[in-house]
Formats: sequence, structure tokens, C-alpha cells
Amino acid sequence: MFRSRVKNNYTYQKGKQVIFFITLAFSTVGLIINLLTNYSQLTLPLKINFYVGIFLLMGIFIYSFFRGEESCKRIFLYLSWIMVGNIVIGQFLSLNSEYHDLIFEKLLLRNITFSIFFIILTGFIVNLKHAFIQLVILLVSLLALSVTGNANYILNNVVLLVTMIIGFFLILAFFVNHLNGFIARMNAQRNVLQKRNKEIVDNITYAKKIQKAILPEKEEVESNFKEAFIYYKPKDIVAGDFYWIEKQWDRILFAVADCTGHGVSAAMVSVVCNYGLNRSVKEYGLIKPGEILDKTREFVTQKFEHNEQSVRDGMDIALCSLKGNILEYAGAYRPLWVVRNGTIIEYKPDKQPIGVFSRQTSFTTHLVNLEEGDAIYLFSDGYIDQFGGERRKKLKTKPFQNILLAIQNKSMEEQKRILHEYLVNWKGDLEQVDDICIFGIRI
Repeated sequence: MFRSRVKNNYTYQKGKQVIFFITLAFSTVGLIINLLTNYSQLTLPLKINFYVGIFLLMGIFIYSFFRGEESCKRIFLYLSWIMVGNIVIGQFLSLNSEYHDLIFEKLLLRNITFSIFFIILTGFIVNLKHAFIQLVILLVSLLALSVTGNANYILNNVVLLVTMIIGFFLILAFFVNHLNGFIARMNAQRNVLQKRNKEIVDNITYAKKIQKAILPEKEEVESNFKEAFIYYKPKDIVAGDFYWIEKQWDRILFAVADCTGHGVSAAMVSVVCNYGLNRSVKEYGLIKPGEILDKTREFVTQKFEHNEQSVRDGMDIALCSLKGNILEYAGAYRPLWVVRNGTIIEYKPDKQPIGVFSRQTSFTTHLVNLEEGDAIYLFSDGYIDQFGGERRKKLKTKPFQNILLAIQNKSMEEQKRILHEYLVNWKGDLEQVDDICIFGIRI
């Protein structure tokens, strides 16, 4: 099938080349015959115009003969413009000739008829836009000459009128065909893009399943905490935010992490960071949050040591270890909030990420004595960074704290619903700017 297509294209190109040489030869011979048969009736400017046209045509013929097929289309275009220019100039030069009527009626009208057919060939072989412009130039020049008293010659020349009408509709047909071809190509490209987009979306959707598999199930949350909620809302199909739970002997380790960015790249980093947390706990048996973060940072930087720029901001995380009412916390840019008796107690994180950092220090483990009824919150920055409201600005930290304080008399599941509704109303028609993850636990 491919060979047949190549052969057909070769035949088509050769056919256009043959048409080109025949038309070129015919044009040259036609000009020579017109010059010889009407020589005594032509003025000197008209004779010069004929000479220029003949020599240009002969030069093009010789040039194209030696240059071959590659130059045919461009030369054909030059040829059509030479013929149109030659005829238009000849029309106006004939106005000053004493044999004006004879020249115009027998010589120029005949050449105009041939030129219109030539223009049609130009549109077919070379360029529709140029053919259309050339046809318009001839029509305008004829209209201008009809004002000078040549209207009867134009109207009485049936061949010319029929040729002009046929030429117009053929050029129009070529344009329609060209437009249909353009639309067909656009549709084909759109289908290719749609197919590729579907493949990309399918792959990302499958990646979502993989990412979901590393996140704790709802049952795991319910079995480890008396009352808790996780509000998890990725910006895209996959997310850079993730939550993590691991039971280690008599204590529960849990965290909320925010990897740099969002989408596919951040999701890939989150898998590596999740792996680092699991390995620190399961393989090395670490239970102190600060030590876990130190070891996780070591794993992450080793994995990305050949591409440090990708993890320069790394992963921000708030990590806790809970045993009874004793909580230990360590953080990398993400704080811990404890709500007690209508106030928020904030435990500040270390100002360094899990990743490459110029001034690395060991992460600090904070000891927190919890009381019955305390509520603790770990969260990424997606909620407080969301744009919205009447001024379309960021929500920021203080309003988020006020929301949490206002809903302390609600159950954890009810708090999750209220936080979601508030975000939807705040955001309005604006796009979600980042992944969102909030982990709330009642003691």
C-alpha cells in the first residue's frame, strides 16, 4: 500500500511537471505568433512588452529544464505572474495605439482568455491564494478598461465571459477543496491529540490507583484512633500531598506530608518519601519522629543524588508518635496544632525540608502531654493558600484557625464536612491552587 501511494504521488508530480512544460512552451509560442501577426500594428512600448514577455518565458523554460522538478512549482508561479503582468500592461499600453480597437479585440482579449485558463492551472499546481489574486487583478483591469469605452468588446466576447465565469467557479471550487482538506487535516490532528490525551489520562488514572494503594484505608484510621478524620483533596488526578499511618509496637505513628508542587512530578516524589518513612520504621525500627525524619531525609537525598534540583525543596511534613496521652512531634516546615479549651497551641517545625538543604541539622522531637478532649491537627498548606472570597485572596492561617475553633463542638466527621463546604464557598469559581490534606484527631 505504501509503495502504491509513493508511485501515485510520483505520477501526480510528473503529470504536473508535464503540464508545466506544455503550458510554458505554448505560452512562449503564443506570444511569438501574436507578435509576428500583429507586428505592424503595435506601438514601440507594446513591442517591448512582447519582447520582455517572450525572453522571460524562454529564460524560465531553460532554467526549469536544467533545474528539474524541484523548481517547477516556484517557476510556474513566476510564469503566471509574468503573463498576468504582461497582459495588464499591454491593455493600458494599447490605449495609446492608433490600432487600439484591433489590438484590444483580436490580441489582448484572446490572451486574457488563455491567461485565465493558465491561472486555473496555477491554482491547481502551485498556490490557490496566488491564483485568486491573479484572477482578481485581471477582472479589475477589465472593469477599469470597460469604463474607458471597451465594455462592448468585453461583453460581446462570449468566449471571454464564459472563461471568466468558469475560471471564477473553478477557483472557488479549488478553495472549497483546499478548505475541506484543511478541515480534514485538523480533524485528523485532533483525533491524534485526543487519542494521546486519553492515553496520558489513562496512565495518570492508573498511577492514581498505585498512589491510593500506599495510602492508609479508612478502616485503618478508624481502628487506630477513637475519633478522627482525613480531608484529602488532590488538585489533579494524582497528588503530592499524602497521609501516612504506621503502628509500631505500642504506639501509632502518623503524618501529613506535602511534596513540592502537585500533579505527576509531586506524586512521584511522594512515593519515594513514603518509601523512606516505611523503611525508617520497619527496617531500622525507629520510633522517635526526629530520628525518623533524619533517616528519611537520608534515603530521599540518596535516591535523588543525581538530580538534586528536583528535591531541593523536598518534602514538608508533620510527623507524630502517639502512645496513650503522650505525643511526640517533629516537623519539616509543617507545624502541629493542639486545640485545648478554646485555644490553639502551636508546635513549630524545623525550618528545613526533607531533601537537599544547605544548612542541615537534626530534626527536633517535641514532647506533648495531651489531655482528654484535646484535638490535634496536621495539615499541608493547600487549604490556607487557596484563593477566594470577595477579594479573591488567600485564606491564610488566622481564618483557618478561627474555623477550627468554631467547630470544636462538632464530631470529627462533621468537622470534615464543614471544612469542605467552607472551602467550596470560599473558592467559588476559582481553580483549586494546590493539593489539600488535613488530618484531625480527637483524644
